[in-house]
Amino acid sequence: MYDLHNWSNLDLSLEEIESKEQEFFGELLGTTFQAFAKEDDNRGEMAEYQPEALMTEKELVESEGFHYIRIPVIDHSWPKP
Repeated sequence: MYDLHNWSNLDLSLEEIESKEQEFFGELLGTTFQAFAKEDDNRGEMAEYQPEALMTEKELVESEGFHYIRIPVIDHSWPKP
C-alpha cells in the first residue's frame, strides 16, 4: 500500500497493518484491474487480471512448509525497539 512519502502505516500495529491490507486487497476480488510488466527500466505489456482468491504472503510461505515472521518497519526511520 502506498501513501505520500510512504507513511501509510505510521504508528499502526502489525495487526492493524494486516487488517488494512486484507481490506484493501479483498476489494480486488470480483473486479478486473490492469497491471504492467516491467522490462528493464521500461513499462512492458499491459495485462488484465481478475483475482478469484486471496492469499497473504504468510499463507503462501507457510503453504510451502516454511515458517514466516513479519517485522514491520516504516520506510525512512529506524524500527522501534
